[in-house]
Amino acid sequence: MLSEAQCLLRGCLDKEGIEDLSLESRPILHQMMLLRRVRSPGETNYHYRLESRLIAVGCTCVRPVIQYQK
Repeated sequence: MLSEAQCLLRGCLDKEGIEDLSLESRPILHQMMLLRRVRSPGETNYHYRLESRLIAVGCTCVRPVIQYQK
């Protein structure tokens, strides 16, 4: 079982606790190596497979990127 963070707001909270939509709430991703338990087809035994996965471990506030087109 693996828990993963999820950003609850679109914006970020200011010091009064009000959502500020001029900032964006974005997940902080971390690459982890995991052992996944896998059952072989037609067998009752399990084996473990090493996998790499990006996991959201928290949220942070960022300024939105605005790209102007010519």
